[in-house]
Amino acid sequence: MKINVQEILEKQFDKKMSGYNPEQVDDFLDQLIDQCTAANKERDEMAARIADLEGKLKRAVEQLRAAQAVPSAQAAAPAQPAAAAAPQPSLQDQEAGAAQVLLGAQRLAEKIKNMAEREAQEIRKSANTDRMKALGEIDEDIRRANARLAAVNAKTRVVRERLKELLSQELERVSAEIEEDA
Repeated sequence: MKINVQEILEKQFDKKMSGYNPEQVDDFLDQLIDQCTAANKERDEMAARIADLEGKLKRAVEQLRAAQAVPSAQAAAPAQPAAAAAPQPSLQDQEAGAAQVLLGAQRLAEKIKNMAEREAQEIRKSANTDRMKALGEIDEDIRRANARLAAVNAKTRVVRERLKELLSQELERVSAEIEEDA
């Protein structure tokens, strides 16, 4: 039988001349209600905190995947300004000049590509480091929240067992009085 705070609040006992002190019973039940309410509230807060941390973990994983999916940046070689008008070079000179420009453009493109790849690698490394740190913090928060939740659940079990014990004692006492009256 599960007992909730409302049932404790609404429970009424018959009064007998040789029973427990009603004020002490009421005071104890009030304390029990306060502890149950606090335990329930803490359990709910821990469950909400765990859900929040799981959401953060999911977002961190999504961010890491997005950072890993960033393709290496490719940059186009900037256009060279037109050369000033000069005497017309020979076809061989033009071919040699074009080859040098092409070679320079290829070297520049390779440099830009390498720089972009290094930058992308640094971004991935930084994102991975941040993710690992966030995951570590989230794991620690979840571990602490689970530990507190376990403690709250343990306290709740103790309170319930104590309440069962008191109710059982009261039932035995009432049964004994009924037998005496019979």
